[in-house]
Amino acid sequence: MININDKQWDKLRLRDVEVLLEQDDDETFFFEYKNDDVSPKKIVEEISAFANTYGGYILLGIDDNKNISGCTKWNEQRIHATIHDCLTPLPIFDVKKFVTKEKEKIFVIRIEQGDIPPYITNNGKIYERVSSGSFPIKDSTKLTQLFYRKEEQYKKIENKISIDKLDINQKMSSYIAGITKNLIKKKYRTNNNDENIEDYENTIIDISNIEVNFIQREKSRIINNELNSMKLEDKDIFIKYYYWGQSIKEISNSFNISESKVKSKLFRTRKKLHKTLKKRGYISSEE
Repeated sequence: MININDKQWDKLRLRDVEVLLEQDDDETFFFEYKNDDVSPKKIVEEISAFANTYGGYILLGIDDNKNISGCTKWNEQRIHATIHDCLTPLPIFDVKKFVTKEKEKIFVIRIEQGDIPPYITNNGKIYERVSSGSFPIKDSTKLTQLFYRKEEQYKKIENKISIDKLDINQKMSSYIAGITKNLIKKKYRTNNNDENIEDYENTIIDISNIEVNFIQREKSRIINNELNSMKLEDKDIFIKYYYWGQSIKEISNSFNISESKVKSKLFRTRKKLHKTLKKRGYISSEE
């Protein structure tokens, strides 16, 4: 994925955006310009396309002629809420706000190429980036390629699995794997009371495909449902740390809060998840 004006994201400034707008090129493969009247539906389609292809940027508050018109209807909260509510799974994205000398607000939305495509809109469509436009994918071969990318990512997760209880330094793959194992054991006890659970437990560890399949199903059903009930900022921080592997420092800079506050929010979210899972019987009382 390219950088705007060759600047790293954390060093991007308003002048870099202005330089981009001064270039003669029309909208390119990696850039979309949208004015303040753009619908949430169109924003979601563009993000789906970028995430399913090679990533890109939406510059919000800029018209088709690359003039800065500013935003009054769109703000950071609406952007985050739209993406969270209308795309599955959640893509990796970030938002920066800039204010011009004329007090016009513009937003730059950075969308990374997704590791677990396809990224599906809430109307059930999957988009891709073609030339300087975004279009629904109708070719079954392309859809198969997207699902193959997803399978490759799950293989990477599988290689990192360790069956442990929730810990402050664990990444999401290990956390979900632990939940998965407890789910399997619980279902096994219900249906096989006369057999040795320890023997079965060893089989679970050896048969990695079982865990991977459960990860895909239970991750959405248990974890994501609980996350969706949380405050938007808490959910974003948790996803950035556990799903996308961002550091505490990166998250602190992104949300303009202290590192200690990030750690505190992560702790509270983990505690809430742990409590819910324990109450539902997915985590044993000893953990």
